[in-house]
Parts: sequence; C-alpha cells; structure tokens
Amino acid sequence: MLVTLSQDTNTKLRDVAGQLLDQLSGPASGRTRRGIHDAIATVRNRLRHD
Repeated sequence: MLVTLSQDTNTKLRDVAGQLLDQLSGPASGRTRRGIHDAIATVRNRLRHD
C-alpha cells in the first residue's frame, strides 16, 4: 500500500512513511492506531539501520 501511494503521488517511499508517522504521532486514539504507528516505526527503524 505504501509503495502504491508513493508511486501515485511521485513521492519517495521514505517521505510517505515519515508523513504517516507524523500523522499518527498525535494522541493515540485506540489500540489500532497505536499498532499501526508501532508497525510503521519498526519498519522505518529497520530501514534506517540497514
């Protein structure tokens, strides 16, 4: 899904992930939102350290 969003908007995948993190960084509104944030953060951290 992130790759498609990146391609559709001509935006680097890293920038898409960063914007999603920014969007999710506000006060958590439920476990689902927190889970999504944690998953994106984990992938982002892995990519930064590879």
